[in-house]
Amino acid sequence: MKCGLEDVCFAYGDKPVLQGFTLPLPDAGGVCLFGPSGCGKTTALRLLAGLALPQAGRVAGMAGRRVAVVFQEDRLLTWCTLEQNLTLAMGKGDRRAQRALAGDWLARVGLGDQAALRPDQLSGGMRRRVALARALACPSDVLLLDEPFKELDEENAARMAALVAQVMRGKLLVLITHVRAQAQALCDTVVDVQGPPLTLA
Repeated sequence: MKCGLEDVCFAYGDKPVLQGFTLPLPDAGGVCLFGPSGCGKTTALRLLAGLALPQAGRVAGMAGRRVAVVFQEDRLLTWCTLEQNLTLAMGKGDRRAQRALAGDWLARVGLGDQAALRPDQLSGGMRRRVALARALACPSDVLLLDEPFKELDEENAARMAALVAQVMRGKLLVLITHVRAQAQALCDTVVDVQGPPLTLA
């Protein structure tokens, strides 16, 4: 296997979450894990991100690839402005150029005039859009999305999905969602799963 999860096992204590689970991934394109809450999808995403290590099996093809993640929680730095949240994700570089780029990304998610605000001054849907902008602004080869549009109304969810599709063209996207329309809009492959332990439906 070039990329993905291969015969992976993972448990929290005595509760198996993945047991011999295999998920091949393409070099580019979208793959969605579609299934009920609590079946192990987020754990699979954490393994792909390198935030957890498999207890058996292996994660293939991710070494050396730059990964950006949108978690179920926004995980924004509440003591920083929106602009600072984005520039910090960009790593080292020319700060003036990064500030300009942060402004561009905030504008693309409809928050171009909010750069000086802090996350606690925003609604839940606005924070969600900032989290998406931060992930898209981060230089990456792979984007992992865990319920990325859950705080958004239908119109904003569609706009953000279109933006993600545009930015990630030619790159690898792995999506977790409960909304079939979002899965079909963003992903070439929809993998129906159930569990725990996580298995193909």
